[in-house]
Amino acid sequence: MRQLAPQLRLSVLPLARRDAIEALGDGRADMALGFLWDAPETLSNRRLYEESFLVAGLSTALPEAPVMTLDAYC
Repeated sequence: MRQLAPQLRLSVLPLARRDAIEALGDGRADMALGFLWDAPETLSNRRLYEESFLVAGLSTALPEAPVMTLDAYC
């Protein structure tokens, strides 16, 4: 990155979602990466990728969850 943009200054701020939205809104940050699904319409946004995941647990802990076999998962 230093070779492609030697004048670029990059600072990383570990902000919670709400704090990141506020920082974008008041100009303290130029960009935020993360799950900002509740961002106001005044902010421009773009989905970088979509990922799915699986939660596994005991049937007694997840009584409403569908049953999935290993064959169906693979």
